[in-house]
Amino acid sequence: MDDELTALALQLEELEHYSDTRKGKHPVGQKPNIEVVYDEFCAELRDYKSFLEDQKLAKSIGEAVQSDSRVIADISQQEAQASEDHCFAWELSQNDPKIETPPSHVGPLHANFLGRLSMVVEAALAPSRNAVSDDETEAGPSMSPAERHADILNKFSIKSHCCACAEQYPQASLITLNCDDKYCINCIKGLFMRSTRDESLYPPRCCKKPIPLALIAKHMSPVELATFEFARDFFYLQASRRVQIESYVPTAQQRHALSAKTRIMLAKTALKTQQYSRQGIWLATWGGRHAMLATVSSIYEVDATI
Repeated sequence: MDDELTALALQLEELEHYSDTRKGKHPVGQKPNIEVVYDEFCAELRDYKSFLEDQKLAKSIGEAVQSDSRVIADISQQEAQASEDHCFAWELSQNDPKIETPPSHVGPLHANFLGRLSMVVEAALAPSRNAVSDDETEAGPSMSPAERHADILNKFSIKSHCCACAEQYPQASLITLNCDDKYCINCIKGLFMRSTRDESLYPPRCCKKPIPLALIAKHMSPVELATFEFARDFFYLQASRRVQIESYVPTAQQRHALSAKTRIMLAKTALKTQQYSRQGIWLATWGGRHAMLATVSSIYEVDATI
């Protein structure tokens, strides 16, 4: 991890040296290709550096949690016991009228009352103690360090719901979009891969806003990323061709020539039709070659062409 961070730092230093020595001779608002590639490469390196730093921090936090698991368990047990004591004291003060309105003169406390009070406290704390002992039994020596680490992280991590599958995941493993919706990795990858098979789903959207590819690219395999980029280029070419076809408007002379040519071809076809086959298909001679034109019932009237 440290070696990768050092290599990234060296690459960023080389890029800074290039940025100091490059010449900015280009039209305003039109960067050359080398400048665009340079900016994208710098952004990618910075994102990868922050990703490595986050991984290093998460690893150190995980090691600290694993080493201090016993201390954390004791603290959580003490907090649970304090919370139970507070709730019990509050309920006791609400249900006992003598505590609500204490008299002016308080007599000596009886020993049997103290005994009953201690029994009630023990009964109230028994479920929490059993739960703590059960947790300690599950996290005993039979569990591997990795499983114990994951179990501790799951207990103390904040979980949120995926807005697609409604399952709970640790908040660190969810992807938050610009519209504040949260997706798990599998759901958002499925959304991107479905858009490669259906053009109506491209680009992937949430709340009618396109989802940036940069949010999910690092979680996609090389094959999935290449498939999505190929579909993106294919849909772009399809859209550009449709725009070119729809924007083509023939002139008046072109429309007249097309209509005249169509009428001449229909007249020649009708005059040179000579034979009607048993299957109900016209065989016409056009330029010395026999061509199968169409069924009688679909295009031509027999009496009109003979």
